[in-house]
Amino acid sequence: MVIKVDQTLHGYSHGHSLLQSSTRLSSEAERLMLSLSDMSGPGMRQGFESYLTAYPLLSEERYVLARTWYAAEMQRPGCVWTHSLLIRNADLREIKDPLSLTQLFRRPTASVSINSCSEQLIVDPLMEGHKLGLREADQVLLFTLWAMYAQPDKPVYIVAPSADLYESMILDLWSQQWPMLRAGFSFCTGALADRVLRGKSFDLQVLPRNALLEMRQALANGSVVDTTLTNMPADPNANSDMWVKKASADLTDPGTGLRETAWALAESVVTDRGSFPAVFHIAAAIRQHRGSNFTADDYIRAIATLPITPKEPPDLIQSVLAPHAVEGVTFSPYDLLKALATVSMGDRVYHRIFDTDTQIERMWLTERESALRLFSELITCDSTTPLGDEIISSICRLMQPEDIQRVTQSQPGILAVIIKRKPQLATSAAIWQAAGYAQTEIFHIVMNLDLGDIALSEIVGAILVSGSRTLPEQAFSYGNRLVIPLLEWMNSSNFNAAKLSREWIRYLRRESHAVAEWLHTHAPKSSILRLSALTIPADDSSIVGLDSHIWVPLLEELAHVDECEVIPIAAFLFALGIRTCEPIAVEYLRDSFEIVHSAAAHGDLNYEYWHPIENMAPPTARWREWDKCERIRAAFLDKFIECNWPGDALLKAVRHSDTLRELFRLSRTTWARDQYLREVAKNSLESDLPANYQRVLEYYR
Repeated sequence: MVIKVDQTLHGYSHGHSLLQSSTRLSSEAERLMLSLSDMSGPGMRQGFESYLTAYPLLSEERYVLARTWYAAEMQRPGCVWTHSLLIRNADLREIKDPLSLTQLFRRPTASVSINSCSEQLIVDPLMEGHKLGLREADQVLLFTLWAMYAQPDKPVYIVAPSADLYESMILDLWSQQWPMLRAGFSFCTGALADRVLRGKSFDLQVLPRNALLEMRQALANGSVVDTTLTNMPADPNANSDMWVKKASADLTDPGTGLRETAWALAESVVTDRGSFPAVFHIAAAIRQHRGSNFTADDYIRAIATLPITPKEPPDLIQSVLAPHAVEGVTFSPYDLLKALATVSMGDRVYHRIFDTDTQIERMWLTERESALRLFSELITCDSTTPLGDEIISSICRLMQPEDIQRVTQSQPGILAVIIKRKPQLATSAAIWQAAGYAQTEIFHIVMNLDLGDIALSEIVGAILVSGSRTLPEQAFSYGNRLVIPLLEWMNSSNFNAAKLSREWIRYLRRESHAVAEWLHTHAPKSSILRLSALTIPADDSSIVGLDSHIWVPLLEELAHVDECEVIPIAAFLFALGIRTCEPIAVEYLRDSFEIVHSAAAHGDLNYEYWHPIENMAPPTARWREWDKCERIRAAFLDKFIECNWPGDALLKAVRHSDTLRELFRLSRTTWARDQYLREVAKNSLESDLPANYQRVLEYYR
C-alpha cells in the first residue's frame, strides 16, 4: 500500500513566502505554515543549520512534517528554505517509520528545481524500520519519555549541541505514538527560540545551549532535559515509573508487540499525552500475561496500579475498561463488568468517568440473560465498588416488569431496592401485584423520591389498575400530593371512575380544595366530573367558587351512569341548583329534582349527599324537620320564587302528578308560595299538559 502526501516549499522571494505547493490551502492554514516555515529564532546557531518541525494543521485535518535549511547562499541574511509534507490525518496510522517521510525532503539547489514541489509525493509506509543509533541517547531518552508523558501539561526542552543529535530519537518517539496522539503532537529539533502554536509552546523542542539565557522565561514553565545538570525532571528508574522502561524498550526493539497492544487500547479514542503512561502500563500487563490464565480480576488489578491517576483522560478509561477487541484479552464483558464491580481499585474514581450506561446497554442488547445474572449476583454481594453500584443502577434502569418478576422469584426482598434505583418500574401494575406485603414499603419509597407529577401520575395509575386496597390508606400521610397525579391519570385514561375504591374517594373528599383547584385549571372529562360529584360535598367552599357551567356534562351523564351513581350525582346537581340564580341552575334542578325527591321518599338518600341539601332546605314547621321530601320540595319551590324563574320550567322538573300535588300543597305554608303557585296554575292551564296535571292546576287556580 502506498499513500499520497502533498508538499509545499517556502523560501525567500521579496520576503519569506510560499514558493510552490501541490494543493490549495485555506488562508488560515497558509498563514500558519508561512510563520512556522521561517527561521525558528532571531539568528542561526552553529549545529542548527538544518532541523525538523512537525505540527497539526487543524483546519485542514492534516499533519505537517517539515525540514528547514539555512540558505547561506542567499544575499539577504537569515533566509531559509523549508520543504513541508502535508499528511492526511487518516493516513497517519499507516506511517510505521517516519524515515519513509524524511527521505522525501529535498533542499532547492541548482539541480533541484523549486517547481518540483508542485505535485503530490508517493510514500511507501512499509519501509524497513531503523533502531536508535546513539548509545548516549539512552539516558536522555528515559528522561524525555518521563518529561513528555508524566508531566503532560508542560513543554519539554532538550539541550543539545546540534539539531541532528536527537533527531532520530524524536522521530522514533513520534512513531511510537498512536495515530490520534501523534496527530496533535508538535516538535522541533532546532528551536532557536521558543516555538509556539496557537498560543502554546510546542510539545517537544531541541535547543542550543547558547540559547538558554534568551529562553529562560519559557524554560521556567517547562521540563528541561540536560545531561550536564544533576537536577533532571525526575528519576525514571523509580518503580512507579516502570512504564518508562517499557516504552524505551519498545523503541529500541519494536518487535515485542507492546506498541500494537497499546495502539489497540487507545488509537481511536485517546488524544492527550497524559494517557501515555496508563496505556503502556496496561499494554505491558496484557503482554506479560498473554497466553496464560489472565482473568478479568487480574486485569482490573493491573489497572488499579496505573502509574498516575488519570484525571484528564476519560476517553482512555472508557477504552481500557472495555477492551473487547484487544489481542490477549479473552474474558467476556460479563467477567469484566463483574470484576469492575467487585475488585477494589483503591482511591481510583473511575465510576465518575466510565460510561457505565453505554457498556450495560451494549450487554443488554446482546446478552440480556448475562446482564440479569450479573445483577442477581451483585445485588447479593457483601460489598461492591463505586463502579459496581453504577453497574447495578444501569441494569435497573433497563429492566422491564417481566425482568423484575424473574429476578424477585429468588430474592423477593430485592424489589424495594430495585424500585428505589428505578422508580419508573412502579408505573407497571404488575409490580404492585407482585409486591404483596411489600406494597406499603415500596409505596413509601416512591413517595420519598423526588418525582414530578407526570411520573407520579403513571405510578398512581398502576396502583389503581392493580386494584390495591392497601395503598389508598397510605395516601393520607402525604396530604394532597397525590391529588393532581391521580386526577391527571384518570383524565387521560379510560379508567372507570365508578371502580375507584371508597378509600380513594375518602382521600379525595378530604383533599376537596386540591380537587377543586385542579378542576378550575383543567378541562376535565365527564368521568372526572362524576368522580368529583361523588367525592366533594356540593356545599364545600371550593366547589362554590367554581364556574357553575363546569358541571353541565353531568346532565347528560345522569341518563347513562350506573344506578349506584345516579342518586349521588343528582343530589350534587340539586344542591348546586338551590344555591344560585344563574340560568344554568334551572337545568340542574329540572333534571335532578325528581330523582332526589324519589330517593328521599324511599330512604335511599345517604346523609353525605343529603347534608348539602339540608342546609338549604329548612322545615316548613318546627315539627316537620323529619320530612326530607317536603323540605326538598320547599327548597326547590323557594329557589324558583327567589330567582323569579318561569312556571313552565318548574312544571318540566316535576315528572309525576303526585309530586306536583304535594308541591302545590306548599301554598298553604307561606303567602309567597301561594301567590307564585297560583300564578303558575293560571298561566299553565292553557298549555298542553296531561289531564292529571290539569286537574291539580284547576284546583289551585
